[in-house]
Amino acid sequence: MPLFDYKCPKCGVKMSKLVKVYDELVLCPDCGEVMEKNFNGEVVGGLGKKIPHCTGDCKNCSGCH
Repeated sequence: MPLFDYKCPKCGVKMSKLVKVYDELVLCPDCGEVMEKNFNGEVVGGLGKKIPHCTGDCKNCSGCH
């Protein structure tokens, strides 16, 4: 289960959430708007290793190498 950072496009609330699947919709706890993934910083793989050149946007990726 991946942990993603999210930001609300309506009110600006930021949060992290553990989701079951990549496409899971996350609602803002303050205003109820669908939150957007906030890709920033380094990506760390499941084994705790930093993944170079990774944006965290798994939909547009050919896989971790």
